[in-house]
Order: sequence, then C-alpha cells, then structure tokens
Amino acid sequence: KTPEAQAGVSNKVDLPAGTKYSWKDPLDVETPGENEGTVVVTYPDGSQDEVPVKVMVKAPEKVPTDAEKYTPQGQEVETAQGKTPEAQAGVSNKSDLPADTKYSWKAPLDVETPGENTDTVVVTYPDGSQDEVPVKVVVKAPTDAEKYTPQGQEVETAQGK
Repeated sequence: KTPEAQAGVSNKVDLPAGTKYSWKDPLDVETPGENEGTVVVTYPDGSQDEVPVKVMVKAPEKVPTDAEKYTPQGQEVETAQGKTPEAQAGVSNKSDLPADTKYSWKAPLDVETPGENTDTVVVTYPDGSQDEVPVKVVVKAPTDAEKYTPQGQEVETAQGK
C-alpha cells in the first residue's frame, strides 16, 4: 500500500498553504523492510524541493489458522468387529473446537481383525485448515455370549430330582 507522499514531510505546518506533495518515482511497497523514496514538494509559486524519505514496509500481520489456534486431543476408541466407529469418537476435546469442525478417518479402518491399531482422524476446521490426530482403535472380537443365542426348551423331571 503506497502511503500518502505528504506523510514523508514532518514540517508541513511550516510550509505555505496550497503546497502539494507527490512521489518522484513509484515506491516499492511489495518488499518488506526499509526502502528509499523521494517526495517532491511543489510550492504555490511552482518552485519545488525534493526530500529523501525512508519508507518502512511492514509485512501484513499473519492471521493464525484454526489449525494453529486449536489442538485436538486423541483418545482410544473401542468398536465391535466389523463396525467402523465415527471419526469424531477419537477426539476427546470436541467441545473446545469450533462448532462446524468436521472429522474423518484419513484411511479406511481395518475393523475385521480383532486387536489394536493406530489410525488417524483428520480434523477439518471451518476455515479449511486441518489437524491430524493419531488415535488407537481397539477392535473387539465378539464374545461367545454375543455370537450365540441359546434357545430355552421345556424340561421334564421326576419330583425331587
């Protein structure tokens, strides 16, 4: 952003009314740091002075992304064999994250093999930035009680036996 040329002259109040200020050459305002410029001071009678001016170009303030502002915490997820858990179940502090945050598994889960795996939840924030959270997924094999359903039947017995 090119500053007003008159900003480079500190004693404008001492100069005659109607004095005009302009930059002699276009300024480099793309490169952060200290640059040189020349202000042309044109007086009401048409005479001019040239004033060398230091121009400090500041880099814009970087706005942090949601991924830089937030730190999702992973937590262990248990699931039944053959059932893929919701990805958000792997994040323990969802209430600390923005409301429209989305959660997904980075890769398909192996939920067919009982045991423990480390998988990754991708946390996508409303601004599009992302965090990846390692999560332990424990796949539980069904117990015999879950696999089988015994059926009752009538039983006859002698009295007392």
